[in-house]
This record gives sequence, structure tokens and C-alpha cells, in this order.
Amino acid sequence: MTRRRKRPANTSAVTELPSKRVKDDHQASTDGSTHHPVLSLYYPRVVTLRTYLRNQLPASSRSRRKKVASIGLETKNGLHHPTPLCSTPTVATQPTGTRVQQANEEIQILADVLDSTLVGVLKEPDCAVTSNRRKEFAAYTQSQVRSSLECTDIGATTSQSDIVDFAILSLFKRFHGHSSFYRPPHLLCHGFQRATDKCHPNHEHAPMAGIPGIVPQYPNKNVSMLKNSPWTDILNLLGKNCEEIMLHLLLDCGVFVQVDRKKGTFYQLSGIQLSELKTIDSGPANNIAKSPIGHATRDTSKPADDVLNTPANIIFVRSRMLYARAALNAKGKVRFGLRHIHVLNRYPDSTNWDHTIHIMKYIFPRQFGLHNVFTSYVNSKETVQPFKDYTLREEEIARCRNQHANKAPRRLRGELVPLIQKLQKRHHHCSYAELLRYYCPIESTHPQKLGLDSPPSSKGSNGSTKPNTRRIPMTDCATPSSSVSAFCRAVLLKLIPNELYGCGEDGTKNRDIIMRHVDTFVQLRRFESLSLHEVAQGLKITCVRWLQPPSELPSAKLSASDIRKRTEMFLEFVYYIFDSLLIPLIRSNFYVTESSVHRNRLFYFRHDVWRRLAEPLIAQLKLSTFQEVKRNSAEDTGRSLGFSLLRLLPKKSGARPIVNLRRRPVRRCGWGNELGPSINSLMTPVFNVLKYEKSQRLDMLGATMFSVRDIYPRLKTFKERKAATKPFYFVKLDIQSCFDTIPQQRLLTLVERLVPEEEYVVTRHAEVRPPDEPQTFSGRHASKIKPVRKFISNAAGFADIANLYDAVIDDEIRGKRHTVFVNTSTRKKYQRKNILNLLRENTGNNLVKIGKKYFRQKTGIPQGSIVSTLLCNFFYSEFERERLAFLDGSDDALLLRLVDDYLLITTEPGLAAEFLQVMLDVQGNEDYGISVNPDKILVNFTATNDGNIVPRLEPSQHQFPYCGTLIDTHTLSITKDRTRDPSLTTSDTLTVEANKSPGLSFYRKALSSFKIQTHTMFLDTKHNSVSVVLASLYQSFFESALKLYEYSRCLSHRGRGLTSPTLLIRTISALMDVAIGTIQSRTAGQMGFESSVTGAQVRWLAATAFRAVFGRKQSRFPGVVRWLDGVVRGSRPKRDGEAVRLRRAVSTGVYR
Repeated sequence: MTRRRKRPANTSAVTELPSKRVKDDHQASTDGSTHHPVLSLYYPRVVTLRTYLRNQLPASSRSRRKKVASIGLETKNGLHHPTPLCSTPTVATQPTGTRVQQANEEIQILADVLDSTLVGVLKEPDCAVTSNRRKEFAAYTQSQVRSSLECTDIGATTSQSDIVDFAILSLFKRFHGHSSFYRPPHLLCHGFQRATDKCHPNHEHAPMAGIPGIVPQYPNKNVSMLKNSPWTDILNLLGKNCEEIMLHLLLDCGVFVQVDRKKGTFYQLSGIQLSELKTIDSGPANNIAKSPIGHATRDTSKPADDVLNTPANIIFVRSRMLYARAALNAKGKVRFGLRHIHVLNRYPDSTNWDHTIHIMKYIFPRQFGLHNVFTSYVNSKETVQPFKDYTLREEEIARCRNQHANKAPRRLRGELVPLIQKLQKRHHHCSYAELLRYYCPIESTHPQKLGLDSPPSSKGSNGSTKPNTRRIPMTDCATPSSSVSAFCRAVLLKLIPNELYGCGEDGTKNRDIIMRHVDTFVQLRRFESLSLHEVAQGLKITCVRWLQPPSELPSAKLSASDIRKRTEMFLEFVYYIFDSLLIPLIRSNFYVTESSVHRNRLFYFRHDVWRRLAEPLIAQLKLSTFQEVKRNSAEDTGRSLGFSLLRLLPKKSGARPIVNLRRRPVRRCGWGNELGPSINSLMTPVFNVLKYEKSQRLDMLGATMFSVRDIYPRLKTFKERKAATKPFYFVKLDIQSCFDTIPQQRLLTLVERLVPEEEYVVTRHAEVRPPDEPQTFSGRHASKIKPVRKFISNAAGFADIANLYDAVIDDEIRGKRHTVFVNTSTRKKYQRKNILNLLRENTGNNLVKIGKKYFRQKTGIPQGSIVSTLLCNFFYSEFERERLAFLDGSDDALLLRLVDDYLLITTEPGLAAEFLQVMLDVQGNEDYGISVNPDKILVNFTATNDGNIVPRLEPSQHQFPYCGTLIDTHTLSITKDRTRDPSLTTSDTLTVEANKSPGLSFYRKALSSFKIQTHTMFLDTKHNSVSVVLASLYQSFFESALKLYEYSRCLSHRGRGLTSPTLLIRTISALMDVAIGTIQSRTAGQMGFESSVTGAQVRWLAATAFRAVFGRKQSRFPGVVRWLDGVVRGSRPKRDGEAVRLRRAVSTGVYR
């Protein structure tokens, strides 16, 4: 037995180091990997740079591994002898004084980089790839491949600059099959381009050149950082393996440098852009495949390779039924029933075999090899929807006609053909108009208000027409959704033979299940959806005889493959019912829209009723706002911007015209039709330029506020400088139709002064962060929490261009916790003349298509434009400088304006009266086009205008409403305005997600809604009194409790059962934590925020509010009520004064 070698005692700094290092903010596992809330979702393995380098060094290089592991730790432990970065001959004399301190500082900087930089490993090293890269790099640097017997204790054998340049060249070679203008999606390739005859190097950045075949276009900050310290020092740590390790780091990994240690924010230095990567599917594979039709079988065979979308992923596109135009007959009246282009109207002959087969191609496209929702990809250039519209697919069928030759697949040749022929006959004999009159009569929509039974207008004495001027809510004329549902179900029952659902009792149950979901489909709110999986729950396929193969006996035992085939065919039939029958049926008979009052509730107007309501409003718009232009002029190809469509949005009285500038127009191209860019996307560079100029000219914006939250800092500053002895005078007014009345020529003159630079550069970056809610869900829910990606564009003058890294370091761009900043390759230059031309066309030549005619907006600016709000703010700021200059510099007045809503708060009654008089006198002035809405004027003192009393706040009231808030006229405290229209219910404000992860959606939506209500302006006890803050908190919790209860009730109606008590308790606890966290995190924040509310008080108020709501249904929520009672007892106030204050907050903060 050999004796173990005795190691000599070593007193060096390395052996004296502790075995454990202080952990960073990241959670390290036993194998050295680190968990990051964002990066771990994209990379299989995330490690610190120190761990990565130590693992990549060969095991034989023990000295290098030890040096990488120990560098920088000497100074942390009080040892002042720096370890050299490379094993090079050193001077015998020790450096002293400042040289020692400088060396220690450099080593500490290097150690901080090694510990704070994270590396996301996409691909592990491969020997063949590494060897090939070594040879290519040797050829690139015109050197020889080193011998493997070389000593490893040497420094870097090449320069960091050569390695980075070679990495860039390798990336361009990797994508050599693309066009010469294609840039690889890698951060090192930004600013470089392949050399072509049309692409020449930018001579301003000529020193960057040096890579054969690659020319620089603009400087790349990441490349310059990697070529300098501390990365050159890191290269010296790696010895002879420096090229292989560094190339793998640059080409196969993502490198992220830390920006803010406290927030945990990072900047991506190298690698494929994080915004271009897909998240890792960490969910385990499930060997048990459950059929949505109700059969649970073990999936012993390999799943079909052509399946792209499962039933759970297939969502019916309900948005197609919104804002549909009516089909008219030859007499100009509305034609009810399915449109003439529908396949049942195009091929009605049931005795014609070709007609029947053609209809079957629409119902079962997958069986005929046509485009379908299950196996086909959707081209994003053809539609913005997740699935195509299959209402008209004649071109596709014509292209495939020779292939199919009108032959039905074998599985469709049995009993299905006579059933489809029966469907054709039923459609021919179905009286859609009579069913509509029966189930949706006009009498149910208040005909006396519509004037449909009596003439809508009368003749005057001079023969002129006097329209009916009585203004009623348009929503009162809508058909109830229950009647619409009854009509749709009646049509489907008349149209579809019962045998298609199945035979016997199970077939009747199948039909009832589908009809129940038809009713759900109609009753859903604006943004809610219904999936094919949800509809298919409970359906039976064994009773559907037409699914059987023609040669199979009915009593034969079903195989697993036969069950899958039957399920596949029956799901196609179910999808056709909803997508190609129900949605076209609603579109052809109803105009479906939301309203500005009822949030997410949908209203169904019969097309004839909607035409009677909308035609007078459209006619008025044509006279006042629009001017008709010729079709040839409107379709001029020289226009940069296209045209937009106009629709009406019902409101409390009348309707608001909405111009859709986000619509992507269909244009012809060489291979067919494709979607072009929308007007707003074309105007985005103009918006970025105006946003940049806004940041440079904040002093010009005067009273402008960009959100309701801007009220808080201005009001608090005003309160602090004013004495509490003087009363406050409030004046609120609203500019009527502000966007439609702005003079176009005066606005364009102003804009020309706002855009002084001759050239602007627009860049774009991405911010990737974890979701707002805490990731408390584990197991299968954890993989469903996806990061939030946000793309931000910024413009700058040519002299003010700054790279993203410097902007993040200088805190010019701020992100939330754990945000990762990623630069993109977007960098475009825009000339001043092009910016102004787009503005002139968008403002002075905005085209709107109404029906089949084109109109130009002759006054004002388009309300739906991305630049309209900024232009409006600049315009009214100029008005304030010219007409309201008497308020400038006055410490006795505070003027606020949110777009077109003015509020003046002053301690001088004379200023309030003068402001009101100026705003009323300016009406009719063509220079500004300002017209004050008389219905929205409100003051808290007595005032008159031309002998008429101006509406004032009741003397007994102290809460002054403004932009969704209530401001106390005595103390200036701020609370949320919770008054609302009586017809608006809590259900109208919700969007229930019942398809994927309903529990997670329930949790996420509850937190998102609550965070909006707990802004610091409502919780600041320095600005508001403690009693006001406590009442605001109780109101917020009470409103959240109502929403949670209603959300839970809606989920149970969707077949999801009662919400789990555990989920409810977890959600309520998270809401408490959000409120407490907001109070505590803002204690030392901006604007001197202070809050004396304690955590116990928050929990007591929350538990009391939820107990008041859920206690009404104690039998449904017994566990939740018991837990709430325990929270109330555990946070009960200990002093009588505090108890009285909390009870008073509950009594005054009751939600009404």
C-alpha cells in the first residue's frame, strides 16, 4: 500500500480563504447554477461568470481554476497582497503606496464583475465544434494551432479584440443563406453589415473596421466594452484555453452584467437577444392523454406530428362578430339571414353531389387536406387574429380542386352525406327573418323611443324636415342578449339535423351541451373567450353514427386510433358550428358593440335598428367635420398614409365617433393579399420625435398632466406652500370636442417650431421582467407564468444620441425589479422634412371611409391617432401662455389640465372668476376653436355667466370631483371617486378567464385591479388625514371583495365549480401584502411620502371588508369566513381610540 503524499504547509492567501463565500442576491444551487426570475425561464442553466469560467477550465489546470475561484477574495478578508492576474515575470520589488491600493482596486473591480455577471448557457461545449472553431480562428489570425503538450501556466495567447472580431465574423457566416441586408439576431452584430456594392462603411466609424467582408454602420457599445477592461483581464485568467472558452461564451451563451444590485436589474452584453428567445417548457411530460370528449386512455403511441393546436389552444375568435356592416337588398333595406357569400347560399342544391362535397370541405377541411385550425400555421401577414377566417375559402379550394377531384375521404362517405344534404334543405326552408322577428321583436327595444312605428321626423311649415331631437341612451334600444341567444339557438336547431349531434339520449345531451355553450358564447363580455376544449367537455362520440367507418359494425370495440379519429372529425364539426355558423349569423343580423358607460358589456342592435340610430349622427358628422373627396384622389398611391374607418361608440347620451387608425389595410402583392402597416404604426416615428421634444421642453407644457397620478405631486406642493386659514376656490370645466375643434393650420405652424432638428435617430430596446404578481404558484402553474416583454422606442437629436447601457447606468431609463434591458438592432434616421410631411398628411389630409365613400376631416385632428394627445397638449399649452398668463408665477393658484379637463384651485376668488370668464369668453374664437361644454362646468362658489347661474357644488358637500378623484375643498385630501352610473354593475367591469389556468388568472387579475386603487396619493397621511386614508383602504378592499365574489360566481357558471378556499385565502393575503408593501416601500420615497398606517390596521380593514361581502354567502365560503374571523381577532386594535377610528373608517367608507 502506497503512502499518501503529505502536502507541505502552505501559508499563502489561497489556503487561508474561507470555504464559503457570501452569497449574492441570486439563489445558488448545489451544482453552481443560479436562479434568476427572468433568465432561468430562457436558459437551461444560469451561472455566475466566476462559476462559468471555473467549470470551463480543464481539470488539469488546477492553478488557473484556483486563481479564478480566489481572485478578489483576499481583499474581502483583509489580506492586502493582490494575486497577479496572469503568471508573468514580475519585478522583484513589491509595489508600495498608491500602486498597491490601485492594484487592489483593480482586482476588486474584476472580482465584482466575476460575481455579479450572469451567464445563461444555451448550448454546452461540443468537442467537434470547439476543434473546428480553433482551426478557423487560427486561420483567421494567421497563426498555427498550438501543441497540446504546451504548458498551461501562461497568460492569454491572443488578444480579446481578435476573439470578438472573429465571433462577429462567425455569426455572419452562420447566417450566410440570408440576404446581404440580414443582420443576425445577436447583440455583437448590431451596427455591422455585410459588404456589398450598395452597403459602404460609415466613414465616421472607420476605426471599427477590420473584419473581412463586414463593414460598420454605427458604433456598437457592447463590442467596445468586450474589447476593453475588465474583459481583457478576464482573458488573461484563462491561459491557453482562452480562445475556446471566450468563443463559447460569446457565441453559445448570453452574458448579462448587473446594473443595479438593489433592484436586481441587468443589461444584456452578449448573446442572442433575450427578446428573440422562447421560454423553456419546464412542465413534465404527461403520459396519460385525456380526450376532450371524455375518454381517458393511455397514449401508448406517438402523437400525431401534424397536430399544431390542441382543443385547449383553439379559441373562437369572437371579435369577428363586432362592428359588422349590414347587408342590403336591392331596395336598400337590411337583408337578414346568412350573407350571400356564405357557403350554404353559394351551394344550395342538395341534389347536386358537387355542392354537397363543397360544403363538406368547409365543415371538414382537415379531412380534405385544406387549411384548418388544428394542423395549419397562420400567416401573420394575412391576419392579425390567432386563426384565419374560413367564411370564404373558394380560392384555396380552387387551387386544390385537381388534387381532390370532388371525392370524399373514406371516413366521410357513410351516413354523413345524406345528413349534409338534409342540412342544405333545412337552410333553404329556414325563415331567418321570421325567427328574428319572433325572438328579437322591435317592441322589446322601445319603439316609441326609436320612432320605428311612427315617422322619425315631421314636416315643418316651410316644408323642411324637423328631426326628432329627443336624446335617449342608445343602449336602451339594444336587443337583450337573452333574446339574441334564443334566436341563435332556434336557428341552429332548425338548421342542423339532430343526427349530426348523435343518436338516442346521448345525442340529445350532445345537442343540449352545444346549445348551452351557444348561450354562453352570446352572454360573454367584451374580452372574454370560449375554447373548443370547454365546449367539448361532456360530449359523447360513441353515439354519433356518421363517425363510424363505412365497413365497421356498430357493436365493434373502438381502438385508441379510432377514438382519436372520431374525436378529430367531431371537433371539426363543433368548430364549424361556432366559427362558420354562429359568428356569421350574429354578424349578418346584429351590430355588436360595447359602450363607454358599461365597460365590457356587449350590446346587440338589430341592423335595422342600428341604421335608424346611426344615420342621423353620421349625417351630422358629414356636415360639421368631414368633407367628401373623390375616390380617385383618396386611392392615390402617392399618399404615405391610407384611410381609416369610422364607427360610433354609444355613450350616456348620443354616441362618440371613433376612428380606427390601428387597422392594418389589405393590399395586393405578388403572391396574393397581405396586411400592410397601420396608420398609427407609420406615425410611430413622429410620436417618438414629439416625445423627445416634449422631454426637452417641459417648461412649455404649463398645466399639462400626462396621467391622473400627476395630480398628487402638484397638489401636495401647492398645499405645503399655502396657509390652511384661507378657503380654496375650485373651477372645473371641459373643452367640448377638443380634438375635432383644433384649427389645423395654427397647429401645423406650432409643430414646425417644435421640430427644430434636421435629423433624428430612433432606437428601440426591450425590457423583460417577471410578472407583477408574486410567483407563489408552484408545480404546473409555475411554468405558465410568463415574463413580461415591453418594447420601447426612443428618439433623439443627432447630437444627443446615447446608447442604452449609458442611459441605464445614468438612471435615465428605470425599470422594475429584476428587469433585463436588451438592446435591439433598430436604429433608423428620419429627416425633419419627412416628419413634417407625415404630420401634415395625418392632420390636414386625414381620410375616413364611411360606407363606400371617402371623406376628409376638415376640422380638428384624428382622435384615434397616436400623436393626437401630444399635439393637443402642445396646442393648449400655447393657449395658456397667451390667454391665461395672469396665472403664471402666482403662488395663490394651481392650474391643472389632463388633455381637455381643466381644474383651477386658488385662494383668491378674483383669479377664479377671471379664469372662468376668460374660458367662457374665448368660445367661438377661430384662433383656438375652444368651446366649453356647459354641462361639465362646476365651481364651489356662486358665479354667474350672462345672468345664468353657473353649476356649483352643494354647500354641504366638500368632495370636488375631477378625473376620477375627489379633492376635499377644505383640506385638499385626495380620494378615489367611486360614484358610477346606476346601470353599471360589478360584472360589467370584469373579464373572466376560464380557459387556461383560471385560478392563476383569478389571482393575477385581483392583484392588478387592486394595485390601481392603492396609489400613494390615496395612502399619504402627510397629505391626507389618517381617517381619510383608512376609509380609502377600506373602500379599496371592499371593492376588491365585490369583484372577487362576482368573479368566483362567474367561474362557477362557466362550469368551473366553486373557487377553492385555499385560492381565495391566498389571494386575499396577497392583497393585504400589496397594501402593506406599498406603505412600507414608499416611506422614504419621493415627494416626502409618509404613512402612519400599520400592518395590523391594514389586515383588520381588509378582513372586515371581505367578511362583509363573503359573510353574506357563508354556506358557500365557510372556510374563508372562518379564516377572516381569525384575521380580525388577530389584528384587533389594542387601544380604544384606534378601534373607534377604524370603525369610523368602515362606516364612512361603505362602498355604494
